[in-house]
Amino acid sequence: MTPWSSGARGWACGWRPHTVKIYIAEKAQEDNSSRCKKGRPKREKDYDMRMKVGSWNVRTMLQAGKMAEIADELLKYDLDITALQEIRWKGYRRIKEPRYTLLYSGTEKQGEQGVRFIMKRSLENSIIDFEPVNSRMCKVRIKGKFYNTTVVNIYAPTESANEEQKEQFYEDLNRCCDQIPKHDALLIVGDFNAKIGKEPANQSVAGQHTIHDETSENGLILMPVC
Repeated sequence: MTPWSSGARGWACGWRPHTVKIYIAEKAQEDNSSRCKKGRPKREKDYDMRMKVGSWNVRTMLQAGKMAEIADELLKYDLDITALQEIRWKGYRRIKEPRYTLLYSGTEKQGEQGVRFIMKRSLENSIIDFEPVNSRMCKVRIKGKFYNTTVVNIYAPTESANEEQKEQFYEDLNRCCDQIPKHDALLIVGDFNAKIGKEPANQSVAGQHTIHDETSENGLILMPVC
């Protein structure tokens, strides 16, 4: 599915890095070399920094060197925040690397599920909070000038999962979103393991931005959330 773009609330999913552009505001001040003719420094000004957010189901990150390989690939896209699914790492942790910061949430047993954020180190000081909800969900809150942004990374059960697992996932997602401050910009990214078709009833959700002809069973569950 092609990415969803917004400055407010929305969701997006994909199997490779896609960019979703939202806006956060920062304060910028001219340096001493940019003074006006009278010798007084120019006034501070506000500007919008375009932040690129991507999503990628990497299938696994257990192989040696896989982390560096993925990081190099993401640098080509110049992504600020990337949500990864199926990393298959256990536990949860925050790791600082020279080029990026890792925030991940996994299971107690290595080799299953797992979600992670890879963020540019330039955003390190903008991170308000990171919550590892469970092995299928985590969220990070980013500080902005006019409003903060919460990005939720999800990995939904597949079509073959039982109904109880699917219901539990969407209950967790609803609970997670309900806890997010209402004035935050909310972006849900990840792998919903769902297909949204081109049926007329889906036009208000997917519009023309879907590659599937028919909606899958998981897609029918996803539609009310959208």
